[in-house]
Amino acid sequence: MNQIIDMTPILNMDECVISQSAIKSTIYTITFLKNNKNIINSVVKTKILMGATAYDNYYSCSFKATSVCSFKQFQMYLKEKNGDITLPYDFTLRLISNLSSQLKYLVTFCNVTFVGYDLDNIIVIDYNKFIYVNQVINITDNLITLTCPFTKYDFFMSPELICVDSLPCKIDYRSIYYSFACLIIYCITCQLYNSSQIIDTYCVYDYFKIYKYSEETTNIDNLPIKGTKLFGLLKRCLEKDINYRCILYI
Repeated sequence: MNQIIDMTPILNMDECVISQSAIKSTIYTITFLKNNKNIINSVVKTKILMGATAYDNYYSCSFKATSVCSFKQFQMYLKEKNGDITLPYDFTLRLISNLSSQLKYLVTFCNVTFVGYDLDNIIVIDYNKFIYVNQVINITDNLITLTCPFTKYDFFMSPELICVDSLPCKIDYRSIYYSFACLIIYCITCQLYNSSQIIDTYCVYDYFKIYKYSEETTNIDNLPIKGTKLFGLLKRCLEKDINYRCILYI
């Protein structure tokens, strides 16, 4: 199908442009710089955005909404409404539900994943739906191959990523779960909890890495959500042994 015309750009992101219909204000389109079937299907097939439709051979998708904004704009909305930019508990659960559903689809059905999560590539729809839009990387035998340089300022980093000292490099795809947890912790506390806070030593064994960790400088046990299902999810995502990391809310 052809992309809807008469669209006005309202949000420019790293991988796409968000536009609003000049004719019908409730119609929005996400237009990617290149074919992005995986990301579009991760939004359409999971029904995070009900009624979303792919166009132009997966270069864009359109959907209905009353508002679309960046995550930083959403934080300003929270500031005006609640006097605080931290996410309320119900919003946090919705963020987790949406982003984990999207990630599960990408890993399970597309065999790809994100390298890490950052705030700048989160899109907020109707102030209660969240999608993440960024480049994905192929998974082969549970490993992803990193070929492009990155810094600790690009996204919430896992210990595996912070320890990368040469490229190309292979790491376990479950590194993304650590980044996911760091994102959530930031959203509910506005404090960073990432691998830059960890002093670590490591050795290289072929392309697998074995890590030894010191104690984190920020204790997750001090979070106000201790004892909740959300706290259990974060603990599982932050497991030091990557083989035990998972996104599980029980």
